Order: sequence, then C-alpha cells, then structure tokens
Amino acid sequence: MIFWATVAIAQSLAQSVTPKTVRDLFQRYPAKKVVQILSKPETSGSKKNSFEKNVLEPISTGDEAWLRLAPKLATGTDAAASEGLVIALAQALEKNPAGVLKISGHALPLDRLCSAPFIEPTEDAYRQYLKASIQALEAVSSAELQQKRDACLSRLKNLAR
Repeated sequence: MIFWATVAIAQSLAQSVTPKTVRDLFQRYPAKKVVQILSKPETSGSKKNSFEKNVLEPISTGDEAWLRLAPKLATGTDAAASEGLVIALAQALEKNPAGVLKISGHALPLDRLCSAPFIEPTEDAYRQYLKASIQALEAVSSAELQQKRDACLSRLKNLAR
C-alpha cells in the first residue's frame, strides 16, 4: 500500500512541483524519503533528475517559499543532492540575500552558503558571482540579519581577493 501511494505521488510530481507539494510530502514522510520521491529520473531525456529541475532550480531563484523548504530538505539529502542544494542557495544569495541568510543555520551553515561552491566555474563567472553577491549582501539592512550578513560578506570578500 505504501509503495503504491509513493508511486502515485511520484507520478503526480511529474506534472508540477510547488512548495505546497513539498510541504504536503513532509507531512507524510521523513525528509530522506521526500528527497527520494523528488529525485526520480526525468524521462524526457534530460540529464537532470527531477530534484534538480523541480526543486533546485526554483530554490536558485531566491523565491521565499522555496527557500523556507531548504533547511528541511537539507536533512534528507545525500552528498550529491546536498552539494546541489548548497549551489542552488549560493545562486539564490545574489537574488535574495536576506532570504538565504534567514534560513542559514545548523542544516545549512553560513560558511557553506557563502563560499561560492560552484563546480569548475570560469574565472569570469566566479568573479561576477562574487561581485553580484557582495553588492546584494551590502544592501541587506535588517538588524536581525546583520551578524550573518557581515560574516557572509567577510567570507565572500576574502574569496574575491
């Protein structure tokens, strides 16, 4: 019975995954199982799995609803999915730095999120990312995020040297 319920959920995910879909999965399953359900291979011939396409890409946009799911997702990821999640959050940093800083913590340490964790970026892409992320972080004015902002800025500025 659980197997068929999981199959039905996986099939329904083929249509579209939303933050609500993921929250609903967390109501039924532990984080590791949620990540497994969301990580089914794409059938369209794409090299990306469904976790990359349906979860990591939306997180990388900096959308608040997706960002709020990241800490719980992080507790269920394996090494590859964990690395993908950190990269997506690093991409989100330049678009929504306050949102990324808010969700940083035990499952998503600031030192990982503020580290430009990309796999073999070009020198230009790396420098552009650092510049854009530093500028975005400098615009964060929330007093409650100041300590995290300053720590992240320090890390990124050290990388930019």
